Amino acid sequence: MPAITIRGLIGSGAYLVAPEVARIMNVRYVDRQILSEIARHLDTTVEEVADIDHVPWGLRGRIAKELGRAFEQISAGPVAPFDLGPHYVPTGEVLTEEKYISALESVIHDMVETESVVLVSRGAQMILKDHPGSLHVYLQAPMEVRIPRVIDYFHISREDAEKKIEELDKAHKAYIKKYFKAAVEDMEHYDLIINTRKISLREAINMIVSLVGEPEDATKAAKT
Repeated sequence: MPAITIRGLIGSGAYLVAPEVARIMNVRYVDRQILSEIARHLDTTVEEVADIDHVPWGLRGRIAKELGRAFEQISAGPVAPFDLGPHYVPTGEVLTEEKYISALESVIHDMVETESVVLVSRGAQMILKDHPGSLHVYLQAPMEVRIPRVIDYFHISREDAEKKIEELDKAHKAYIKKYFKAAVEDMEHYDLIINTRKISLREAINMIVSLVGEPEDATKAAKT
């Protein structure tokens, strides 16, 4: 199944481009809900997964709240969101970093084996580096472009935006270094690099869709 990973530091446009690419292509968009999948299959809580996932403290409560209801519904329901195959056996044991990364890799691999997806986080570009038909995209932008975007997206002051960028950049770089022994900005992990300083987010979306062979009406949808 085709898989597109879209990565970039906050303010680069990745979190705006990725869901729109998924919408145009009519495929599943995957971001933080993957934490609830890991929690479900490791028989633990979203909070515990978020903790070992190294989500910055300021975001853990909000993410857990966002995902908690969905996790409860998944846990109580008879049908999983998609078939993840035989990789997991819930143990109820203490969650370790080794179990976390193994679960993350298995969740992502099983996901792309059953459906086409757009993924925007958690080292998917490394996990799926050899997946047939995958496209790995990196969006970049200078700080003078990123800061106004973060201000607009979160409705915060410039000072708070600068602090958020610093916090999230540090967290994401540390995550990739810790779990994948890599640097997020290392261009060898990507097939397409787009600087969104001059290339608009709409143009970036069109470029990505065109590279994976959009349906006949995708170009028309992208221009609306």
